[in-house]
Order: sequence, then structure tokens, then C-alpha cells
Amino acid sequence: MDRIRDLTGGLVVVNPNTMYPLLRSLEARALIEGKWEHPERRSRRFYALTPDGEAELERLAEALLPRLAKVVASVEKIRGELDRRLRGGGRR
Repeated sequence: MDRIRDLTGGLVVVNPNTMYPLLRSLEARALIEGKWEHPERRSRRFYALTPDGEAELERLAEALLPRLAKVVASVEKIRGELDRRLRGGGRR
């Protein structure tokens, strides 16, 4: 959850009540594997992608990258428009 917060500059904060059921679901589907830091007691649990998880990540990345590029282009257009207006460009 800290990693998500750091990657998004604090823009996305994940609630543990959302994350842990998702992790359990991914583990049940064998997309991730969890291991306890100290197996003899419940401590922190660390997760890693399984080979099936790696394949799913690759599939999702191929599907999402073109869409993300469009989102970035759209945001850049909006930012350009806002910058233009703030610099006194007014309406087109």
C-alpha cells in the first residue's frame, strides 16, 4: 500500500479493507504467492507474482499501455489549455 502511495505521489491511497481481500483473491487464483515474514507467527506477509501472475501482468500491460498513452495525451492537452488560459490567452 505504501508502494502505491509512493508511485502516485500520494494521489492514490489504498484502504487495507480493500487491499487484503484483493490479495487473497489473487492468491486463490494462483497469480501471487504470499509468505509470512515469520512463519511461526502472523507477522507481515510478503507477496510475489507467480509465473501465471507474470503472464497476466504482461497481458494487462499490453492492453493498458495504449490506453494510458491516450490518457497522458489528453491530460497534456488539458494542461496546455489551462496554461494558455492562465497566461492570458483567453478563449479560442
